[in-house]
This record gives sequence, structure tokens and C-alpha cells, in this order.
Amino acid sequence: MPMKAPIRSPSAILAIVLLSMVPSLLLLVPRASHAEPQLQLGANVATPLGILETANIGFDWVRIYFPEQVDEAEALGFNILLLVGWESPLTDVSSFGDEIYDLVSRYRGRVGAYQICNEPNLAEMWHKPRYAAPSEYVAYLREAYLRAKQADPDCTIVSAGLAVNGGAGDLAMDDVAFLRGMYDAGAKPYFDVLGSHPYGFGYAPEDANSNPIHCFRRVEQQRQVMTAYGDSTKPVWATEVGWIVEPPASCRDDPDWAGWWWQRVSPSTQAAYLVRAYRYARANWPWMETMFVWNMDYNLAAWNEFCNPIGWFAILNHDQTPRPAYLALAELAGEDGSPPQTPSPGTGSIAGTVLLQGRSTHSGVLISAGGRTVTSDDSGRYRMEGLAAGAHDVQATMPAYLRHVVPQVTVRAATETSVPEFMLCGGDVNADGKVSLADLVSVSLRYGSPVPIGAAEDVNGDGSVDLVDLVMVASNYGADATVP
Repeated sequence: MPMKAPIRSPSAILAIVLLSMVPSLLLLVPRASHAEPQLQLGANVATPLGILETANIGFDWVRIYFPEQVDEAEALGFNILLLVGWESPLTDVSSFGDEIYDLVSRYRGRVGAYQICNEPNLAEMWHKPRYAAPSEYVAYLREAYLRAKQADPDCTIVSAGLAVNGGAGDLAMDDVAFLRGMYDAGAKPYFDVLGSHPYGFGYAPEDANSNPIHCFRRVEQQRQVMTAYGDSTKPVWATEVGWIVEPPASCRDDPDWAGWWWQRVSPSTQAAYLVRAYRYARANWPWMETMFVWNMDYNLAAWNEFCNPIGWFAILNHDQTPRPAYLALAELAGEDGSPPQTPSPGTGSIAGTVLLQGRSTHSGVLISAGGRTVTSDDSGRYRMEGLAAGAHDVQATMPAYLRHVVPQVTVRAATETSVPEFMLCGGDVNADGKVSLADLVSVSLRYGSPVPIGAAEDVNGDGSVDLVDLVMVASNYGADATVP
């Protein structure tokens, strides 16, 4: 288990609040361009906002956990993967089959794919002190497959994504060994797609040597099992792929982080690794059809607590603003080679400039309105086309900055509307929609330290946490994000 980092005393805080505003400083590192994606992209979503943002980012798929989410996902035109058999203990194969038949009958023609259970090589999935044998899972998989195909012959059945691990006593069975056990138990005819959970575990997606088990490329070893059992014609879907972002200082001693701390990366590294993972798969894995980022928005679910590690895999912040991974993946998904769309009748455009306090270049700000998104260029300029005529709230978001909303901007058909210039105020390090003592503490704990590009404590983006960052937080102390 990783050792927890010690918390240093934030001795600089009292002096900081006495300092005055510092002029704009230093530059924002430009984002790299991304090649045309060929894989289908998806996201695991928990909330209605998460489903909407998955549409805004340009993904094709959503993976949902509750049938109640189908209406929202369907309304936005998504391909839907619905996870089943995870919420309560499985105790009877026949009853489970009946439930699957009823569910698939209800959503025939609306839900295209179903994933049968989640990480069955863990004791946790079975709600028991020990994981079940592969043959026990195959019994449920077989029954689910047969009953689902009775209800909807065209549906796709995805096997459970296995939890990547090398074995952990009664708690977990090695994923590759479990997959062999599935084939030995006769699983081959009873799934259309192999599900996989190739998390990155803090390593670069291309790296299969530093830790051959806990790495993104572990799925290659699973693929070798498929080939050995004569099942190489089936595709693989990575139904959970992600890297966990380092939380603020206030979460470092949370016991839930004991097993996750060694895996943490900076927000910019999370962004780079997710994009590189898609590119690696596209270039090297012709059998990989769809990849679902874990996750879009689990930190926004009502049941989530701020320090819960699951929320730090999210590509949205706790205040609903995008993390760098959201912006990078939106750019990746958007570069599909499609010609520009001709604006529909009854639509107009908006244009304006947004500035970032403390920076001399102002690119990367996400501008959202009417279900559409664009990003600002180096000078802060942006332009958005295809907005329906009417009044729209225009929202600007950027990591470590307070969200700003220009309410009720009137858009007229065939007309470009100018939005007044505004500036985003820095200092919302914890992404909770306000600049508070917690933000000051987070910055002071890393004061004087070099940090990865994109770390929230480096408010002005110059690669180190210094007096300028502290002053920016102090100068905006007590400020809140604007709301319409």
C-alpha cells in the first residue's frame, strides 16, 4: 500500500490575504492538436448533466447503470450500453434470466447493448467475503444471453469488464486467469463482445513494462486468451478506462485514498494519457471497437462525497466545469474529418472575448451555450455558430478559475451577436464554485514547488506554485462563480 504524503503547515496564509492584486502574467501552454479518431468513444455517466455533457463533447456512446437513464440518453441520440446485474446480490440464475428478459423486452429497439455484471472476479460484486468461481459467473452470463436474445435478437451482449489485478487472496482473482476460467466453463457462445477495464494505474498508456499487470495494455493479455480459445473474431470494448487526478490537500489523509494515492496524476496528465490511450488503441488494436472513459461526472452524483476517489476520475470538476481531459477529448472527438455544417434556418451566432486573470494568453476557455461548445484562442476570442434564435446563457469555464455566466444573450437568425468582453477570476483551486480558505491552503501547501502543467494550484499556469498564485487566490478571496 502506498504511504500517505505528510501535510505541511500553511504558514504563509495570513500574509497572503494582505497582499494586493498582481498584474497579468506569463503564458498558458498551448494544447496539442489531435488526429482524427477512428474508435467509437463513450463515457460512463451518473447524472442528467453528465449525459448532456457527453453529447456536448461529441461522443457516440453512454454507459449507464439504471434503466431510468434511458429516456435522457435516447433523447440525445446516444448508442446505449446498459449495465445489469450489479446492484444487488445474484442468488438465482433462473430469476436473473427472467429479469433480463423483462428488461430487454421493455427496451427493445431503444437500448442496443447490455453488459452482464461488473468485475465478477472481485468478491465485492458478489457481496460475499470471497469472489465466485468463473463457472458461477458463466452460469449467469449464459442465462442472460439466452433470455436477452429471446427478447431482442438484435441486442449486443457484452461480458463483464474484469477488474485488472494479479490476485488478492479471497478478495480478487487475477483477471487473465478468470478469463481463462470463463472459457473453460463454456462462456464462448454466450457473449458478443468481451468487456474489459484497462485502467492506467498512473502509468503512461504505452507503458507495458513498468507494471505488466496494472497497466492500460493489460487488455492485450486478455486478447491473447481470446485468441488461444479460438475467439479472435469477437471485438473488445473497454467499458472503463481512466486515470485518477490528484485531489486537493484536504483529501490527502482520507482513508479512502490509501489504495489510490500511488496512481494519482495531474489534470493535464490525465488529459494527455486519455487521448494517447485512444490513439494507441486505434493504431495497434483493430479488435478494439469502443472505449468508454471512466468517468464523466460521478463527482456530481447526489451520493458522492467530495474526497471520494471515484469523483477524481471524472473529467468534469465538482463545480461542473471541465477538467483539461474534457477539453482534450472534445477536441479529439470533434476532429472527425466532417465538413463544416451549414447553419440551419432560424439559427445565428455569437462572438466575443474572454480573458484569464494573471495570464498573457487566454486559450482553452470552454464556452458553452444552447448545448454547443467552443474554446477560446490565444487572444481569448471565440465564435459559436448554429445557435437557435432566442435567449441563451453563455457560460465560460476554465480549471482553477471561477465559472462566469453571461445571462440571456439574445441570438437572432442569420445574425452574429457580440458578447461583451469579460475576465475569469483565478483561485478556485478546489473547483467548488468559490474562492475560500480551502483554496489558500491548497496553494500554500505546494508553495515553492514545481508542479506538472495543469495542476490546479498553479493558477497562472507557469509550472510552479509561487507568490503570484497565492496573490491571485488572496485577491479573489470570498468571490463566487457567477450564476444567471
